[in-house]
Amino acid sequence: MGYRNSVGLRMDMACGTGFVLETGLFSIYTCLFIAAFPVLTSARRLKDVRSAKSAWVFLVFSILMYVVATAHLLLQGVRFYRSTFRQFDPKVRISYLQNRHNWEFPGLVLLIYIQTWLGDALVIYRCYFVWDNNLWLLSIPVCLLLGTIGVNCYVAYMLDHPVNNSISILLANSIYPLAFAQNFMTTSLIILKIVLQHRESKKAGVVMLGSKLDLIHVVRIVIESAAIYTTQLLILIILYYRSDNFQYAIQPPIVPSIGITFLLLAVRIEASRHDSATTRSDLVFAAQ
Repeated sequence: MGYRNSVGLRMDMACGTGFVLETGLFSIYTCLFIAAFPVLTSARRLKDVRSAKSAWVFLVFSILMYVVATAHLLLQGVRFYRSTFRQFDPKVRISYLQNRHNWEFPGLVLLIYIQTWLGDALVIYRCYFVWDNNLWLLSIPVCLLLGTIGVNCYVAYMLDHPVNNSISILLANSIYPLAFAQNFMTTSLIILKIVLQHRESKKAGVVMLGSKLDLIHVVRIVIESAAIYTTQLLILIILYYRSDNFQYAIQPPIVPSIGITFLLLAVRIEASRHDSATTRSDLVFAAQ
């Protein structure tokens, strides 16, 4: 995730915009984290026989992702301050932002990677839980995640050991597409399972018409929650291959967006739960 010769918005303006957007999303993320924490730590979730394990996994990952997002915002703030208030010449600002040897740059890259790994691992685990512990079904998403980790580590190594060959460029260009493919596939698998479960429940006559937490309503919540991160990735892919500087305004907010996706899902399902009775399948999914 280094810098290339780009077009569009000036780099220092794009990076400044990215910091502002990340700060705004992090504020929303903090509010969601505070609102969701009682839900994540409720005795019903953590002590329920069917959902205790997944609830603990979700709680630990949620805390880790919030810590990573906080650290990333702090480093981003340092970078914004040093590039904006210590450098008044636009050319010097851009030169500073392009310098990969600034102490905060590797940390920012590493934190983005870690947040992506945490989010991908959590959505794979959720998919694993929803599909009744079916490992074979998740073989492709797991391979994509392992591929993403490998590519990220290689690109991080390239920051201090630049290599300009076709393989290196190909690997660097695959970062966003790999993340998009993995996220899209696992989300689709979760939605597919919910739809199939809805059909089975409908045939069995246990679907409660008018329920605010029927399975189709859960599908809508999943799609809307996942759309934030997925849309950002799609925009990043387009901007990256256009070599547009605006990618540096979209990239930093991805860190809080990943955490927002999961917390928003938990908060919305819990809010709907209080307004209606649910089927057993609803409870299994919502308890994750």
